[in-house]
Amino acid sequence: MERPNYSQLSSDYERLIEDLRQYQFELQQQNEELRRAYSELESANRKFRDLWDNAPVGYVRHDRYGRIYEANRRALRKLGIEGTPGKHATIHQYLDLRSQQVFRQHLLCASASHRPVSAELRLAGDGEIWFRVETARNTGSDYRTAIVNISAQRKAELERLDLARQLMQAQRLELLNEMSGGIAHEFNNLLQVICMYAGLVREEVANCGGEMTYVDRLANGIQKAARLTDRMLAFGRQSSLQSVTCDLRETIAEAVRLAEQTISESIEIEYCPQSQPVPATVDQGMLEQALLNLLVNARDAMPDGGKITASTELRSVGEMRQVVIRIQDDGAGMSDDVRERIFEPFFTTKSRGAGTGLGLAIVYGIVKQHDGSITVDSLPGRGACFEIVLPAAEAPLAAEMAIDESMAPMSGSGRVLLAEDEPEIRQVLAAALRHAGYEVMTAGSGEEAIAMFEQAGAENVDLVLTDVVMPRGNGKALCEHVHKCRVDLPVVFLTGYGDAVIDLNFVKTHQAVVLSKPITSVQLLQAIQRLVPQVSSGIVSDRNASSLQD
Repeated sequence: MERPNYSQLSSDYERLIEDLRQYQFELQQQNEELRRAYSELESANRKFRDLWDNAPVGYVRHDRYGRIYEANRRALRKLGIEGTPGKHATIHQYLDLRSQQVFRQHLLCASASHRPVSAELRLAGDGEIWFRVETARNTGSDYRTAIVNISAQRKAELERLDLARQLMQAQRLELLNEMSGGIAHEFNNLLQVICMYAGLVREEVANCGGEMTYVDRLANGIQKAARLTDRMLAFGRQSSLQSVTCDLRETIAEAVRLAEQTISESIEIEYCPQSQPVPATVDQGMLEQALLNLLVNARDAMPDGGKITASTELRSVGEMRQVVIRIQDDGAGMSDDVRERIFEPFFTTKSRGAGTGLGLAIVYGIVKQHDGSITVDSLPGRGACFEIVLPAAEAPLAAEMAIDESMAPMSGSGRVLLAEDEPEIRQVLAAALRHAGYEVMTAGSGEEAIAMFEQAGAENVDLVLTDVVMPRGNGKALCEHVHKCRVDLPVVFLTGYGDAVIDLNFVKTHQAVVLSKPITSVQLLQAIQRLVPQVSSGIVSDRNASSLQD
């Protein structure tokens, strides 16, 4: 038996130990590398998770039915999900009904497209949260959707559209103002012709001792028509207040009478004025417009009928006296939120196209112009009560100018330069003036009137009666021209536009008089007599110059 080579065994053993040491060292190095790689992987995972959860957009992985596989933290917040979505949670269940339908169609488009598709969706709830989604198909039934909140942009867009609508409403209102003014002017011209001829008929009937009943009814009808055109001219007016101290009981009564023409029989209007006068210094036309707006607003609050009550009160607060006007209805009433915004321009609770949202804003503006205040007391289902408080007037009530239509016609003498572009009005005015004894020169434009004035001479004209708006030279230019030649020459403006087309400061500077169409022959002659009594009494010298005819 051969003896073992211990020396060789020892050498092999040492080599084995060395190899084991080398393997151990390499294994330690590999372990160290694995630990570093794991640490780097953990760090990368934390960074990824941080980026995933805190990304500026929401991110959702889901299947083609919208079932959620995974969602980052921002997506969960955007969708209103607390914690982790349930196993069978879908994106649809967090959307409103219409957006659910939109998202279903959106997923169909995404499955058929090789590119991302987008849509705008609204979250379920109050409907104020909107977001844009962009979905792309990854592999198989794996879909990825990015979510961006666009509520602010959507709100800004809606506000822009609302401002555009308000601008359109304002433009429509401005156009309506212009149209109403033009219609009122044309109607006033027609009424002027009817009114003057009615005056001539009255005079003839009176001279013959005939029955005046029908003539009086004709005059009353003309006055009612004139009041209607006044309302049209006052619509949307932005002129200075034409204030007069008056008894508000009559002003309110007129607004109630006008409102009754537009209110159905299912609504009762009760007016309860107090027995004593209610004096206030107001622009009657503007205050009537404000009251009419309140009455119409009360009507609209009672589509099924009801009762509107208008009342007045004169009260004292310390040393100050106040006039109180109340308009109360038993309609639907309003919530606190609506009541706080009720006087804002363009705010309305009516459906689109049913109102401009300007009625109560106009009321508020008119009341403030009169140094007053307006409040509303209302609860849902218990109607509303609007209360206007105005300063009471200390001055006596203004006496209306007394005009006796049955008085004997006044006679006068003198030469009147009449400028009017409407032939029928020009003819009837000239006829009434000539019938009263005046010489009349008639012109169809401002330029023609200036030429006649130059031809006749400034000292041979006793009064200028002119329309305000005319082609080829208006009444203002005519007034300026004649006053350059003769500053004391009386000028009377006759207008169918109210005070909207003539500067009242200009009128005051030139000491002119403004008469609004329609005007009766008696009113015209009395105005001339008050302006230049020497003309009506025949003090002026006779002239041999013949009057110019149409």
